[in-house]
Amino acid sequence: MPTKDLPEEVEFLLCAYADGECDADAAARARTLVEGDPAAAEYLSRAQTDRDAYVRALLNEMEGIDVSGAVISAVREHAARSERHRREIKWRRVTAPLAAAALLTLVAVVLFPVFGKSREKARQTSCLSNVRQIMTGMLAYAQDYSGHLPSARDWQKQLHDYTKNAMIFECPNGDPKMGRSYAMNRQWSGAELDSIPDKQAAVIVYEADDTGAPALRHNGGMNVGYADGHAKMVREVPPGLLPSTSLKPPSGGYGLADELKVSYEAQSEVWVASVHEAVLGAEQAVQDEGGFVLASRLQATADPPKGEVVCRVPRERVGDAVNAFGALGWVATREIAGEDLTARYLAAQRTLATDQGREERLRESAKTAKQPQPASADRAKADEARKAQDNTRGELFNIASATDLATVSARFLQRSETPPPEGLGGTWTGAASAAGASVGWLLRVCIWLLLFAWLWAPPLGVAWLVRRRRSAGAAR
Repeated sequence: MPTKDLPEEVEFLLCAYADGECDADAAARARTLVEGDPAAAEYLSRAQTDRDAYVRALLNEMEGIDVSGAVISAVREHAARSERHRREIKWRRVTAPLAAAALLTLVAVVLFPVFGKSREKARQTSCLSNVRQIMTGMLAYAQDYSGHLPSARDWQKQLHDYTKNAMIFECPNGDPKMGRSYAMNRQWSGAELDSIPDKQAAVIVYEADDTGAPALRHNGGMNVGYADGHAKMVREVPPGLLPSTSLKPPSGGYGLADELKVSYEAQSEVWVASVHEAVLGAEQAVQDEGGFVLASRLQATADPPKGEVVCRVPRERVGDAVNAFGALGWVATREIAGEDLTARYLAAQRTLATDQGREERLRESAKTAKQPQPASADRAKADEARKAQDNTRGELFNIASATDLATVSARFLQRSETPPPEGLGGTWTGAASAAGASVGWLLRVCIWLLLFAWLWAPPLGVAWLVRRRRSAGAAR
């Protein structure tokens, strides 16, 4: 109710005095104004009247309402909202780490293979650069030594003065304990470059394991260097590096006989990484070639460990058996010897026919003489003829056995420089190495996460801000 005679400050003071909302000093000042100013007294009276009317109207409106029930309902509703909010906060605290872990896993699944291939591609390029430098040193060595390549036995030592870098002999994917990752093709050991017929296809240096066998280290491929100096990555082992033989036993007599009787005996020495696995593989290879094992020996406690397998295989499969043994490692030595037994075979056949004819003549003589029993001299001659036939048949059997079945033997030597793995709990060294490997793996994961923080950090930050604002709003 506006009053022009009173200032606004006085009206506020009188309203507060009428509602009982002022302190003692303000109340004393209000009483002084009311006692000394009729307009102030009238304003206070009207304010008190309005207050009483408002109180009566409020009481009439709330008449018949259960205030305690409304308060209890409000309290229960507030408690339910608080419980829902608490559960929502708890659920967010659980789901937020799970969502972050799922996001990181997704990033790892998508990006790690990509960068793993890029990393492997970089290692392959580094290895190819090593092979190119080695071939450059090879050609430089040949220029100083009348066009001859170094010896395959110590070629790295001979190339030292031309490469000046021992690191180029180690592939990034090779075993650092080996000290070498490449091998020289022994076929061209000390050979003259001009004597190589096809330099663009003649492999001089290739990736190898500790036994000298070709190693496919880079996405199923390997780097090789050729006699003309170039190097490249190939997906398959070049044919010149495979331990193979093109031996084909004769199938005809070449006009000398109906069939030549040739016996074969093959011996080889193979360097392998595991003698036990090589012996088992050789036994299986003999069965695959249709032969049988005569002897199998394994000396795992020898220094170095060694083994031997001796078998018989069909003559037409002797080359395949030699190749199967050579595929188990790296062939250090190989010898295949043959002997033509055709003359002995024909001579034995003639002797058998002669003895059989003599026995027949003795029987016919006894029948002509009409004697119930042959004379002692004739009986002795018949027994001698039968014994000669038995001996001749035995010789024919030996010749057939030697010519139809070839004897193939292989010695396996373990030339691995890598020590056998120790059990995880067997020694403190094994446990420490395993723990170190785990820590190294975790460090690599952390480094990758830091490198790609620009991918996963912004979504996590936005999720954290949204969660914080929702929590603040629910609390209010």
